[in-house]
Amino acid sequence: MSKRARDVLTGGTKDVNPQYIRLQSAQSGADTFTSEGFPLPQNRFQEQEGRVVVLEFLRVTYQLATLPLIAAVGETIDSISASISTGSIASAPTIATTGLIGPLAFKQRVGAFTAGGTYAYIEPIIYDFDLTDAAGHGILVATDNIFVNSASVTTGNTNTTRVLIEYRFKKVSLAEYVGIVQAQSVLT
Repeated sequence: MSKRARDVLTGGTKDVNPQYIRLQSAQSGADTFTSEGFPLPQNRFQEQEGRVVVLEFLRVTYQLATLPLIAAVGETIDSISASISTGSIASAPTIATTGLIGPLAFKQRVGAFTAGGTYAYIEPIIYDFDLTDAAGHGILVATDNIFVNSASVTTGNTNTTRVLIEYRFKKVSLAEYVGIVQAQSVLT
């Protein structure tokens, strides 16, 4: 990759080597919604007039808890979901919730335990999402904290969600920074 191409991707920081943020959040109680905040890394780049350094999220990987054994005679539906957002949200998000960064990780299992036979549909526990466009640009984040949101239904457990975020620093114009902050401060 040429020097010029790197500057286009990083806005002049030349931070082409992604770093990782590792987060872990346990639900506050069994089958409850929890939104827990974590501080984001701070940049140490020299500021230029009219330019601001923000984080650019390139990839997010979720490791969701395993679902418990099926013990109900009747059919049950168990689910676990996780997401990251730029602010604390009050209830389990949908894809229409503002402030989310990237897609939701969601798994659901339908099953029953009977003398005639047990069945279940099993979902994976690792969900990996590429947040870049086809040109290598990720999602810009201009907040001081990130929130891990987790929810579960009928699992009976206090589940732990683990999140791995691949990021780099990027310089943006002051006008773009103000727009990002405004957009990421409105949560629904």
